[in-house]
Amino acid sequence: MSKTALTAIGLILLLLGFGLGYSLGLEADSPKAPPAPRTREEVARAVETMGDLRGILAERNVMKRAERLAARLGEMGSDDVLAVSKLLRAGAVGLGSAEASLLTRFWGMYDPKAAAEWSATRSVPIGVRPIVTESAIEAWAASDPVAGREFMDKFVARMTGPVADSAHAAYVRGWFASGVPGLEEFIYSLGDDIPGLQDLTTLIQERLHRDGFEATVTWLDEFPGDPPRFKRSVFRQAAPELFKYDRAGALTWCEKNCDGPFGEHARAIIARQWALEDGQSAMMWVASAPPSEERDRAVWAVYQEWRVSDSDELDVWLDAMGPDGIPPWFHPAVDRVAMAKAWDYPLEAYRWAAKIPQDDRRELALISITHRYREVDPAGAEAWLAQSPLSEEAREKARTFPEGWRGRGKRPYPGRPAPE
Repeated sequence: MSKTALTAIGLILLLLGFGLGYSLGLEADSPKAPPAPRTREEVARAVETMGDLRGILAERNVMKRAERLAARLGEMGSDDVLAVSKLLRAGAVGLGSAEASLLTRFWGMYDPKAAAEWSATRSVPIGVRPIVTESAIEAWAASDPVAGREFMDKFVARMTGPVADSAHAAYVRGWFASGVPGLEEFIYSLGDDIPGLQDLTTLIQERLHRDGFEATVTWLDEFPGDPPRFKRSVFRQAAPELFKYDRAGALTWCEKNCDGPFGEHARAIIARQWALEDGQSAMMWVASAPPSEERDRAVWAVYQEWRVSDSDELDVWLDAMGPDGIPPWFHPAVDRVAMAKAWDYPLEAYRWAAKIPQDDRRELALISITHRYREVDPAGAEAWLAQSPLSEEAREKARTFPEGWRGRGKRPYPGRPAPE
């Protein structure tokens, strides 16, 4: 599928969405047509059902309350929409996020437009407004993604941050559930900005949940490679989701694709996800990859994530290896190790920096370590400089803090000598 065709489809969907839903307002300020007359039986049923629901909402245990409400809604049908809509409009004790979401989803199954319009009014309690609107958007998109697009766009235009992101995710979930074609083209039309990438992630999560691992991998394999940039984005967003769903399957998928034309960054992304829970296993997996720029990028990514997730464990692993035991595959992270040690263990940092293969990067690291060393022990830093391998020009750079230098401040450092 060509980029021109994808763009044209996206524009058509956009115009249809605005054309079909242009008159939709986000507030309930304009007069609405009066509801259709209700029979006495319908009103009586609504009153009785509202009483049942209020009784469930009175349950003080939040888990039991949500469980009972879900079970009761599962027994109800279209005849009970009046009761649910009236209860939501009136509010009730116990109406938290989970309960409001369940009730709105039920309403949206039968009248998504009305549920969505209500969710954007000021009458919705502010504490549940985001989750209610998200539920309404998902329900409307599942019923009619083109009409739901207009509402979603107007809602997102008024919101920023996580609330807007959750609305986008709800729209993608609903559209995917609808089975209406065109979702991939819609996401492509968003470009490489955050909403587009997040929507890709949501789409992949939904595919894994509905179709399973193998079917999702087949979909990835068959995804159009024109334009290549879009398929690379799909692979990057798929990588961590595949790993979370099926670790062994994701590693097999990576062996096939991570060094291919659409696998740029995918190995590093999987490795970073793995490092959140087991940095050493992630690092050993990366080390086994074929030498390449992709492997270098993955080594750096694991080091960074491991430093954040469990720095103590990482330091034990690094000390066991030591600067004299660095394998070639670990070279991309050596300068990072040196800089991490520079504040508290400068002599050890110098030993690590000396192992950086590239002359320019090694010199820059030694200068930067000296800047940090000088903050805590100027005399010690000068003594090291006097016998350092740096040129006189580089030594002068090390003695002068760069413009805009933001140091850690004067504080003692442990002064641990480099390990023998």
